[in-house]
Amino acid sequence: MNVVADKAWVLAEPVCTELGLELIDVIYERKGEIWFLIVTVDKPGGIGVDDLSALSVQLDPLLDIE
Repeated sequence: MNVVADKAWVLAEPVCTELGLELIDVIYERKGEIWFLIVTVDKPGGIGVDDLSALSVQLDPLLDIE
């Protein structure tokens, strides 16, 4: 991982745990001119839109601050 992905992992892990999600991977990569932060999660029974929405609502502000 790189520094950005490492920091994002530290921020995402407790949020995922609180939401009952398993944090699988965090990748920060460049595609063309744009950088993407990809957070991969899972849970028993699979992930739904509501799970991703809840994760986004809690994680986005933390990432913005950092």
